[in-house]
Amino acid sequence: NCTDSSLTRTVTVNPNPIAGFSINKASQCLNGNSLIFTDTSKISSGTITSRIWYWGDGQQSTNPAAPVTHPYTKDSTYQVKLVVSSLGCKDSITKTVVVNPKPIVQFGINDSTQCLDSNSFVFTSASSIKSGNLTYLWRMGDGNTRNGNSITYKYAASPNSPHKYNVTLIAVSDSACRDSISKNVYVYPLPSVNAGRDTTLCNQPVGVNFTGSPINGTWTGPNITSDGLFTPNGLGISTLVYKVNNSFGCSNSDTVQVNVINPEPV
Repeated sequence: NCTDSSLTRTVTVNPNPIAGFSINKASQCLNGNSLIFTDTSKISSGTITSRIWYWGDGQQSTNPAAPVTHPYTKDSTYQVKLVVSSLGCKDSITKTVVVNPKPIVQFGINDSTQCLDSNSFVFTSASSIKSGNLTYLWRMGDGNTRNGNSITYKYAASPNSPHKYNVTLIAVSDSACRDSISKNVYVYPLPSVNAGRDTTLCNQPVGVNFTGSPINGTWTGPNITSDGLFTPNGLGISTLVYKVNNSFGCSNSDTVQVNVINPEPV
């Protein structure tokens, strides 16, 4: 008798996962970068059992299913790869992220301590960036702002008290990456000076002492010594200058006119 037999085998074809992920913002600045990667991988049946993230900087993470943040410590372009698997079946996807360089911000000042009357501060950026260009915003510390690589600025401070201004330079790159630095400048007041009233003197070789306020000043002008002794020597009007330096190194002056006349006959 002839017999027929058959053999049955069951073959299971597992579905391939389809890898995918999203990035909150694929181009960010080095300072404060916060790249968030969200797995969007799919599979038609079953579950994805393994996820491996390759961050492109020599580091990797295994099995984070929830959104994951990976901070980068250097500016560069990175290839981020996600490999997903299920029951031995794998898929992968790679995307590019860019970490842009931050500016290195610095600036110089011609003289950080100046007097009110002649203050003229020159601020010059010495900032740099690895690639790209920079634009500059200056916050002057008195509510005003200026733009440019180098600026000249005059403060209108109160005439009676020292003023400190905190000047901030903000440098912004083509990629909107920014950094800043602040420095103080000082504007000092001028001394208040009074040389006294104009006066009339007789043309006699008798010295007259002039006293200005405050008393630590210096006199200059025709026929007067530095400490204020004026001796008439000819007719006419002389202008005498009284100059005072204060403890901040700032100076101010006032003038007095002396009219020398012939004495009336006795």
